[in-house]
Amino acid sequence: MCRQLIILVACLFVVDAENSEFFMTKKVTYIKQDAVRNNYFSYSLLLQSGQTGASVIVGAPRSGNSIDGNGDVFKCSWNYNEEPTCYRSGIAFENGVQGNFFGGSLDGEDKLNGSVVICAPRSHVTSKLSSRLDKDYMRGFCIYARSSNFREYVNTNVFRGSSYTDISCCDSENNNFYNYGFAMGGFDVSFYSKEGTSQMFIGAPGAKSFTGITAVYALNQNPLAVLMPNIKLLNAGDACSYFGYSVATINPMPNSLAIWYLAGEPRGNDLKGKATLFSYNGRSTTNMLIIKNFYGEEVGSYFGASVLGLDVSGDGFVDIFVSAPMSKGQSWNEGAVYFYKGIKKSTDFHKPKQIHGLGGGGSLFGSAISSLGDFDLDGYNDIAISAPYEGNGAVYIYRGSPTDLKFSQRITPSQFNIGDSIKGFGLGLSRGNDIDQNGHNDIAIGAYKTEQVFIIRSRNIIDFDFTLKPSVQSIVINTRSFELTVSILCTKRSEHFDLSQINFNVYMDTIDSRLSTEKEIDTVSIPFRQVTYKNYTFEVKKNKEIVTNISPLEINVTLSVDEENVIANGLRTVLLEIPFLHGCGSDNVCNTGLSLQLKSEKNQLIVGQDTEIVMEVQIINEGDPAYKCELNIEVSSGIELRSSKSCFTNDTVYVCEVSNILNANEIEVNQYIFDIGRMDISIEEVVISVKVTSLGKNKDGFKNNDILKLPVRLVNLPFLISKSKPENTEIFKDNADESEIDFIHEFSVGKTGPSPLAVDLQISLPSPKYQNKDIFEVKDIKGTINMVDFSCTPTITAPSIDVNETDLLTVPLEKSIILSCNDNSNCVHYLCKDAIIENSRDLAVIQIKLSIRSSLLVQAFIQEFNSKDFVAFIPSAIQYHSEGSISASSVFLIFAQKVSHVPFWVYLVAAIIALMLLVILVWTLYKLHFFDRNYKDKLEQEKILQEDEEIAKEIYDHEVFTRFEGNRSQNL
Repeated sequence: MCRQLIILVACLFVVDAENSEFFMTKKVTYIKQDAVRNNYFSYSLLLQSGQTGASVIVGAPRSGNSIDGNGDVFKCSWNYNEEPTCYRSGIAFENGVQGNFFGGSLDGEDKLNGSVVICAPRSHVTSKLSSRLDKDYMRGFCIYARSSNFREYVNTNVFRGSSYTDISCCDSENNNFYNYGFAMGGFDVSFYSKEGTSQMFIGAPGAKSFTGITAVYALNQNPLAVLMPNIKLLNAGDACSYFGYSVATINPMPNSLAIWYLAGEPRGNDLKGKATLFSYNGRSTTNMLIIKNFYGEEVGSYFGASVLGLDVSGDGFVDIFVSAPMSKGQSWNEGAVYFYKGIKKSTDFHKPKQIHGLGGGGSLFGSAISSLGDFDLDGYNDIAISAPYEGNGAVYIYRGSPTDLKFSQRITPSQFNIGDSIKGFGLGLSRGNDIDQNGHNDIAIGAYKTEQVFIIRSRNIIDFDFTLKPSVQSIVINTRSFELTVSILCTKRSEHFDLSQINFNVYMDTIDSRLSTEKEIDTVSIPFRQVTYKNYTFEVKKNKEIVTNISPLEINVTLSVDEENVIANGLRTVLLEIPFLHGCGSDNVCNTGLSLQLKSEKNQLIVGQDTEIVMEVQIINEGDPAYKCELNIEVSSGIELRSSKSCFTNDTVYVCEVSNILNANEIEVNQYIFDIGRMDISIEEVVISVKVTSLGKNKDGFKNNDILKLPVRLVNLPFLISKSKPENTEIFKDNADESEIDFIHEFSVGKTGPSPLAVDLQISLPSPKYQNKDIFEVKDIKGTINMVDFSCTPTITAPSIDVNETDLLTVPLEKSIILSCNDNSNCVHYLCKDAIIENSRDLAVIQIKLSIRSSLLVQAFIQEFNSKDFVAFIPSAIQYHSEGSISASSVFLIFAQKVSHVPFWVYLVAAIIALMLLVILVWTLYKLHFFDRNYKDKLEQEKILQEDEEIAKEIYDHEVFTRFEGNRSQNL
């Protein structure tokens, strides 16, 4: 049967959801507010778009343009490809004093000039506590502008009226508490509009002594109606939980008018954080129907700092995102976002998955979460998550899918090619909105520390597919050329994409030296929704390789698009293989007769002595020619084939080229050398399995595989030494105190011979107890070899070790209490492994630090001590090796002595004798006039006179000698 044409699809994509840049970071619209510094321009953002242009509503909650440092709001408008122009709303001049943070939170409609809600959570209200004392409170306020041109707006009077007292009584401990005085209404706000119904959902984390509340205002009624102030019961344990720190409104199902509300509570749940998903029943002002509580896991992580509800899995059920921007991560404050996937036809959710950024400590990943809608038009909503303190800031783009979120892109200021400093990038984060009318949503990102806004547009996305069809199904010896037809189909995801066709680059990579083509690179214009065909001619080269190499001919065809604002999604590369017909019989199948035989000069391996295996492979072919003849070699673990030009590794198999053609009755003999230096010493047998293959079919009766087996031997002679430091100690058996006596016992393992020795030592230590307390306590046990530690772990396996009688020769048995593990009772056992003694110079030393509680020892053997004076503590060990085992033990001897009391009369007699000796000494000195001062002075004078006489005599002798020498000189 002829080999069939094979087309392989290589998994190389132009669009890779994990790393493609859907948003164009090299071409951004840049808005900078230079008039006033440090005003937090871009702290909050709302992107609006329409047929005539687009605008971004920008909050600047510390604007210096307004009275007393209150916040401000700007509207920046532009048409496509034009520079934006910004103007101030002017609203902030009429509200509050001393920094109301107006513009700290805002939300509204996505359409151009749509409704906007803007809040000032720090808005102050002055109340009189008495005739002489005024008190400033911070209730907060929000305004509702029916159009973002801000010509007409309504103050929503958040928490105004007699029912919203500043201070109330009483909490669970009967104390007054701040009710709405420091509510900070509008700390976060969510705008919701559907079928003529508009609502404003605000959080007030400072209400109820910072327990926090949320409230919903109907914006399409006049006056505005408070639908649901969530009045939580105030308990002492709820204080400072900040409920309403973040808020979001959710339409749980697309075809439903139901509304769910989501609120974060970052200091709730014992400071681990919490988020609550709830709805309300009718117009009740107290009835909150809790759907689901989401609980944080880490104290201080600020779980609930930002929240989002959005279906990203495309199943029609909402998914929940809750951020914990101060989650520790691998260092500190790295941040995390918890993703709760909704369960179909249920109000419950799967266990959360954590999403993390790539930054380090202090990144605060999850400070803002925003919906991008379905910006790539793949049927699944997408989100953006910011980490404003990851360097200068970063925004992560994630694409929805049926099973999970897929990381797509990381946007950082360094990608913008802008010379200005950029800091705090990502804290201001808009929803996705299509500002250039190409059908794909775009995004606005703020850098509040440097007062900048960046409008980043998404690329147009197209999908393509292509196929290859050659004019021949196979190649024969006399084939000179053939045609290859490339068919391409391209579609665009958005109908608003204004191009009717797009240019593709077609790359022909023949890979194979047997082929050539005149046009390796081509550009083809492809209209959308229409299959385009393009033909290319390939020539088959006439050379030696076309005869000897009969593997399939390979052609790689690659497509790409150079348009900067376009992402082409589809298979990038297709690999075509055209089979070569070699003519072995009418069926084009070569029936080979391959057989092989393995030989080695060794019949066994001695570890540590042998370093390599030399294997000879003899291959015989007694059938049709064997094309592309190869050996597949599998070896035991730790055996490595020495590098060879003809061999390569394929997973765990070595593939070695033998011959392009092994003709009938030919013999091929090759030699292969294997290194065994990394072989595990626990291996008992080395197995090398070899199989010879070719492109043909091997006939029955020919054995094309063989196995070489070599037994492995360990040749070594181990020894084991046991000793204690010190070798003995003493206690008083009738007066033992509570002190502990420390000593060390060592076992040393070594070996002679060429082979390594694996430490496999089992240690047994006597462990008598008194009143369930250990008399001998093991404080530490560890092994060391060549200054490298290895572990010794407790085990319940009790080895059978007999104490060597020679160890007891120095022990007076009839006077001793023997503590050993001969009967395995009252003993502890340790197993020391995972160490190899490579050569005879090395020692594995296991050191055991023990302490004796002498008082317990005396009490435990108080009866025995009536007739015995020694305790023999005998540790023992056994070392296993390939030929069996060896054991060793030694005695740590404890002398148990009695305290001997000296009679009182002995002390009395000794004192009398000492006194008498003192009297005799004094009397003798007196008789010698030692205490007579004049006599002493006389003795000193006599001593001086005697010294003077000696000096005079020396002078006289010197003068006589001098005269004698003078006379002698004259005579000479």
